[in-house]
Amino acid sequence: MIECKILRGKLEATLAKGLPQTAAYMDRCGADASHLVIFDRSTKTWEEKIFRRSEEFNGTPVEVWGIPRTPARERARCEGVSTATRRHTVASPREPRHSSHATRCLP
Repeated sequence: MIECKILRGKLEATLAKGLPQTAAYMDRCGADASHLVIFDRSTKTWEEKIFRRSEEFNGTPVEVWGIPRTPARERARCEGVSTATRRHTVASPREPRHSSHATRCLP
C-alpha cells in the first residue's frame, strides 16, 4: 500500500499525520507492506530531499521515502503543457480527481 504526501512545513509534522493514516489504510486493505512517499517541493538540494527510513506506528512497519518534487509550473514548462491545461483535466467518473480522497484496495 502506498500513501503519498506533500511536505508542508516540517518533516516530523508530515510524519505525524502520514504514519497513522498509512497504517490505517494498510489495515483496511489487508496489505502486507506499506510505504509513505513524501514529496518535497522546497529549495533544498536533491541530496537533502532523497531518503529512505523505516518507521513504525502502533506496531505497523512503514517504509518512508523522501522524494524531490518539481513545482508544477516548472514541470509543465519542461513538458510543454500549460498549468491551466493540467488543472482542468477531467478525471474519469470511476477515478477520484484527488487520490487522497479515496482508498483503493487492489487484489
